[in-house]
Amino acid sequence: MLEIECLACDKTLELPKYINTDNYDGQLVCSKCKALLHLKFVKDELLKYKLIERARPRTPVKFEIERVTRGEILS
Repeated sequence: MLEIECLACDKTLELPKYINTDNYDGQLVCSKCKALLHLKFVKDELLKYKLIERARPRTPVKFEIERVTRGEILS
């Protein structure tokens, strides 16, 4: 199986079976850092390989919980 290194985190990635290296032009997400990579293969040769987008750090979501009783909002 063919392996490449992620351009964002340098992790070695095994190419999934659905990627046909004889003719593939598409994207792949790194399983470690979630970066989006673009690959182009023609006749088992990697012609194009670039980083499209680094994974964005997750920001905590603030939730405000309110209790509703008989149409009134209690904090």
